[in-house]
Amino acid sequence: MRKRILRLLSALTVCALVSFFFWSWIFTFVTDTDRAHKVMIFADSDTFNGKALAIGLEKDLPDGIRMIQARPFSYAMMDSTALENADLYLIPERDLAEYRHWLVPLPEGLPLSSGVWEENGIPIGLRLPDEKKDASSGILPEWEASDEPWYLCFGVGGVHRSGPEKGKEGAAFRTALRMLELITQAPDGK
Repeated sequence: MRKRILRLLSALTVCALVSFFFWSWIFTFVTDTDRAHKVMIFADSDTFNGKALAIGLEKDLPDGIRMIQARPFSYAMMDSTALENADLYLIPERDLAEYRHWLVPLPEGLPLSSGVWEENGIPIGLRLPDEKKDASSGILPEWEASDEPWYLCFGVGGVHRSGPEKGKEGAAFRTALRMLELITQAPDGK
């Protein structure tokens, strides 16, 4: 009798695991899209409100883009390939050198008036404007509460950088411009 119960419990455990993984895959299949149709954004922040940013950005998607995926770095702890292949990053100055191998030079045409982080004279990160912190949206609370500069950067593994060799031309650029508006905008839209 005891062996029968153990076999039954083993079989139920296996069925439960198979069911869990099956339904997880179905959920991902239904709610996600391939990289060619989404812009991926990661922020080096535990308090990053990626959902609010994604909702705001999805109101005005670039051509060919179906979704925006915005997550904190901690979301990708188990799978660093998603983190390394992001289109855009929000990173504090103290961590820029650590993640430099994931970053590419800024594309031309971005408003550089708030400043840039450079390496060997090449602009790599666009500084988030400090004067907007007090009336900002709450999307990036660590930047708002910090005296340290934060930067918007483009990813080397992103498929939406400007240029014909990297997928959808300029989707990351257009998303970056819109993201700067949303992050530095007051919650009431002013």
